[in-house]
Amino acid sequence: MAWCLLPLSAHAQQADPAVWGVYARLIGATMAYERHAALTFSWYWNGDKTAIVEDQGKHLDTGEIKSLGGGRLARFVKGDLIWSGTIQPDGAVVWDAEGNFFTKRAGGPFRIRLDGDSALIEESVELEKGKVTWTSPRRRWVGSLPAPAPVAAAASAPEAAGSAPSAVAEAKAVEEKTGPRELSEQDLAKLRASMARDKVQRAELLKRQQEEARRQEEARRQQAEYDARMAAQRAAEERAERAEARAADDAFAGALMNGLNVFKGEMAKNQAQQAQQQAFLANLQRQQQQAADARQREQDRQRQAAAQEQLARQQAAAAQAQPQRQAGNGGGTATRPTQAQANQTAQTAQTAQAAQAAQAAQAEAVERQLRERAAAERQRQQQLREQRQAEERVAAAAPAPRPADPPQRASTLDDPSRCVSQPSQVRNPNCKEGTAFTVTNSCAQPVDVRLCIKTRQGGWDCGASWGVGPGADWSYPSCRGTSTAFMDVRSAGSNRRFADPP
Repeated sequence: MAWCLLPLSAHAQQADPAVWGVYARLIGATMAYERHAALTFSWYWNGDKTAIVEDQGKHLDTGEIKSLGGGRLARFVKGDLIWSGTIQPDGAVVWDAEGNFFTKRAGGPFRIRLDGDSALIEESVELEKGKVTWTSPRRRWVGSLPAPAPVAAAASAPEAAGSAPSAVAEAKAVEEKTGPRELSEQDLAKLRASMARDKVQRAELLKRQQEEARRQEEARRQQAEYDARMAAQRAAEERAERAEARAADDAFAGALMNGLNVFKGEMAKNQAQQAQQQAFLANLQRQQQQAADARQREQDRQRQAAAQEQLARQQAAAAQAQPQRQAGNGGGTATRPTQAQANQTAQTAQTAQAAQAAQAAQAEAVERQLRERAAAERQRQQQLREQRQAEERVAAAAPAPRPADPPQRASTLDDPSRCVSQPSQVRNPNCKEGTAFTVTNSCAQPVDVRLCIKTRQGGWDCGASWGVGPGADWSYPSCRGTSTAFMDVRSAGSNRRFADPP
């Protein structure tokens, strides 16, 4: 759209709000963007004071605002008409982009108005028949405005616009004094051709405007279809996300129930093992009681045999003394048989004493073996109880794993598999045929250690220690163990499950 500008002589030296609207107050002002103080706008007259320069700095386009008269303004950037403005009754200016759908600038119409003497408001607007029906704030510029200047007595742009026809009329009157001017046929032909071209151009312009309106309508329809498709897609994605969340919750609940079932199974197994161990201890106590009863019976029998032997010796001594007394009275014929009987009696007593000592040693060996077995079993039961209690504490303290945990941050702790020593075999002081293994924590943080020692029966005897401090040692003994051991370590507080031996 093209506009005829007023002649230079029609512009006043002072800005009239009726001609320039809100920009009459902005001349000489500098306003800063409220959210970015480095972005500033300045307004000042151009060289011949026919236009107001809106200096937007190096970040945006600096242009010139010119008055078209009749409350109309135009903004030019680098000589091109970009925006057309209309002055509102309150002095605000509504700007609309020039050009068609493909060439005009994006952003739609907007309004510039003052908010007091220290703020300039830029608002997006919707127009209906030239009237503002909707507004939305876009930007706010803050600063100080110069004091309002009184309108000069010189003629302003509207007055100049009103006086321009008078000047033209006067010029025509001067020309008419020379006589009327008649148009030649050539001039008439040019005029008719110009009118025909103008008619064709108006028709073409109307056709382009109609096509542009159809294109805009088609673009709005396509945009509406696209919005509907995107809304349906978002709804489907939300439904899928909800279904996935429900599935994850169900999986988590199933995993939790499985864990509880496993825990219950382990508890039942531990209870069965405890029952077996109690039965074993009861049997062991019964055997110890039987051995004690056997020792008591043997001691009673030995005391009875000793008493009988003493009685026999006494009888033998009496019998031996009787012949001697008789020999003293009448001769010594029975001395040799009596000595032989005494020797036989002494040999019998020695044999009985040796048998008694052997039986006592055998009973002592049986009792010692039973005591060692009972002590080893009590130690094993104590280790199993401590291990089970520690595992129950860790299981109660560790949080249940979610089905989809977020990725963990990279740890700065030492790798326990690198800084904890390999198990070294040492002597088990608790039992003769057993063994023990010890490890050393050379990490900078506490670690959890699990040791498993292979038994002579082919199984594994396992134990764990939590929170072994830096530089500390830990040993695990086994009375049934061999020289084969398995170790797994982790940083203290980790919820990773210990590995099992192969």
